[in-house]
Amino acid sequence: GCYTDCGWAGYAYVNSWFSIFQGQYYKMAGVQLHEFGHNLNLAHSGGKDGKVYTDHSCLMGNPLYGDDAGAMCFNPAKGFQLSYSNDGDGWYDNKDSDVRVWNSGKTGGAQWSGSIIGVADYGNNPDSNHVILKLESGGPRDLFVGFNRAKGINKDNVEASNEVTVIEAGRDG
Repeated sequence: GCYTDCGWAGYAYVNSWFSIFQGQYYKMAGVQLHEFGHNLNLAHSGGKDGKVYTDHSCLMGNPLYGDDAGAMCFNPAKGFQLSYSNDGDGWYDNKDSDVRVWNSGKTGGAQWSGSIIGVADYGNNPDSNHVILKLESGGPRDLFVGFNRAKGINKDNVEASNEVTVIEAGRDG
């Protein structure tokens, strides 16, 4: 088998405990968090080109390489998926206020109005603004909106820093 210089940094089984790292990659927080994301049932994130690893606003799209980098979060679709875990224990303390699901056919009205904050500001949110907005389409794919605040736990972000991001993904992120 190949143990070093095999063309990959690590791999993990989805929705499992098993992760493995090659060579020195076990020291790199971005690689660890990417593989642990698979353990938490997250798939790779692609960009507008439809290819995997091209959503550089998310750890599941392009892991950071280096033992001094790793402060990067998951995109809004992945955050939504983590907030609605199968065991009822979600990523956020109060998913009813932290994650907003909106469907114009059910919720009423043709538009949503409100404020969202970046996950990096989650611990400093006196106005109880949403972290993720899920826009339900009524079809198999929905839109997930977030603010990609590039500071603190997300300071190593490499794409769409301090911008609103809109991710199209399957209904559950």
